[in-house]
Formats: sequence, structure tokens, C-alpha cells
Amino acid sequence: MKSKKESHHKPMTFTIEPDQVKKLKKWQDHIKAIYGEYGDYEYRFTSNGIGQIVRVYSELAEVELDLTDVSTW
Repeated sequence: MKSKKESHHKPMTFTIEPDQVKKLKKWQDHIKAIYGEYGDYEYRFTSNGIGQIVRVYSELAEVELDLTDVSTW
């Protein structure tokens, strides 16, 4: 049975801007061209007190893409 406190949790949602999506898709297409598949990705959203740092890690290619948009800080 869930406690009263647990039942009030709301899911967290993180978003990326359209230009970040475009950059991400281009990067993923390059990974697919090299490896023949997209593989799995880990999305990292970190606050540094000024703004949000956004990074995506490709487990297949073992590389990270930084999508951080400092112009929004």
C-alpha cells in the first residue's frame, strides 16, 4: 500500500528545444550510418545554478553529445 505522501508525486518532464532536437537527430543519423543501428541513449539533464546542462550519451558509440544552450542562461 502506498503512503499518502507517495501518491502525490508527479512525474518530472524534461524538454529540449527544436534546434537541439535537430542537432540530436543529425548526430543519431551519423551513429546509424557507422554502426547500422541507433543503439540506446542516456539523456542527462543537470542544473548548474545558472541554467540547464543537456547531454546525451550513446552507449553503442560510447560518445556524448552536449546539447547545452548557454544562450538561454
